[in-house]
Amino acid sequence: MTSRQVARTRVLVLTLVAALAVSVPAASAADDPIISEPQPVDESVIAAPSPGTAEAEVVVYDMYFPIQGGADYSNNFGDCRGGSSCPRTHEGIDILKPKMTPVLAVASGFVGWMHDEQGGDCCAFEINHDDGWESWYIHLNNDTPGTDDGQGWGFAPGVAPGARIEAGQLIGWVGDSGNAESSPPHLHFELHRPGGIVVNPYDSLQAATVLNAPLGHGKTAGCDFNGDGYDDLAVGVPGEDLNGSAKVDAGSVTVIYGSATGLRANGAQQITQGTPGVDSRAKAGEQFGFATACGDVDGDEIDDLVVGVPGETVAGKANAGAINLILGSESGLSATGENFWNQARASAATPAEVGDRFGEALAVDDFNNDGYADVAVGVPGEKVKGKPGAGLVTILYGSAAGLDGTAATFSEATAGIGGTPGPGDGFGSALAAGDFNEDGNADLVVGIPGEDTATKTDVGAVMTLYGSGS
Repeated sequence: MTSRQVARTRVLVLTLVAALAVSVPAASAADDPIISEPQPVDESVIAAPSPGTAEAEVVVYDMYFPIQGGADYSNNFGDCRGGSSCPRTHEGIDILKPKMTPVLAVASGFVGWMHDEQGGDCCAFEINHDDGWESWYIHLNNDTPGTDDGQGWGFAPGVAPGARIEAGQLIGWVGDSGNAESSPPHLHFELHRPGGIVVNPYDSLQAATVLNAPLGHGKTAGCDFNGDGYDDLAVGVPGEDLNGSAKVDAGSVTVIYGSATGLRANGAQQITQGTPGVDSRAKAGEQFGFATACGDVDGDEIDDLVVGVPGETVAGKANAGAINLILGSESGLSATGENFWNQARASAATPAEVGDRFGEALAVDDFNNDGYADVAVGVPGEKVKGKPGAGLVTILYGSAAGLDGTAATFSEATAGIGGTPGPGDGFGSALAAGDFNEDGNADLVVGIPGEDTATKTDVGAVMTLYGSGS
């Protein structure tokens, strides 16, 4: 392989943003419990904490912010609760955010006590950190989205007593459960030293790293184009006609966003090369949407959409092919900046030729170990060593600005791959990326449907290019 071999990063690119503390009205005096034992309790009647169970000293604990994207909060730790006689004090910080805002684990550990009775004693729990500290998450959502019915579920999949939780993982959603039903939705967050002593988490929240999307195994395994923790669906429609029948098979992609109750039609997008901001112009036969793939190309922790346009004409070369990169954001997919790429634009890529069909297949992963997802593009019609249609794969590399314009190519003629290019092999007709040998590096599987054996034609083959971590 070349010096930029296929590899997968474990590096997490984080946006370090200090959470702003602003003066906001504190939630009502009844809205946050002091839960003194890891077992179901009546949140309407909570005993005052025993003397010496809370500390007022300044503590800065290294952690992630518990709500995606940051939030408004004030230092209401120690405020009186339970009436004018102050029978108890507030042992956490109220972090205000709308219902269903994702809640993230501040540190790695295991789930301890949990109030998880749907429609009853719900929804709160603790994480026992690996270093002996504890974080408590109270007033998670208990409503069916869009209602206040008390019949919802505030925990993310996999959150259960004893479950392993990783720092930055999606663990639930903001709500108004428990005795916060009459208060604005918020997360009551507590931080406990080893031994259970409560500390004021305010300074730790101020210094915490804010994430724009979940990390690790809490991040959606599919495509999350708006960073809300739910999988979204991109459907390619390469045969879509635009402007009536004026642009036959120009193609489109429909994006349907996910929610707690599944895919929702409300807010769906149709994207074409006629959509404002999408580079190039929609033309007949281009087949925009023939292939789609997703990944975090610009490293902002929100997935981006790559669309194959194998019928694109480039410099007068019909069916040379192209791709469009549509960046994700907290408001969904938005076409900004340079987002149109073909073999004529990418440095080190092979020249665009008639029938190359660059973009017929796509796969996305971090192939150069820099923290940004890269795009593998199938070019099954490429001529290699004089063999028409032998095919190749081009890797376009990601950066903070999107694709950076550099590329590497692989074919059966690449040294070390071990194949022999033949006419009509179609190397790159299908692609898939993943860590197939579980060594921590991204690998790429390449389909070669026209591969011949010594005695038979077009029997096909699959080749795996293993990542090396360099």
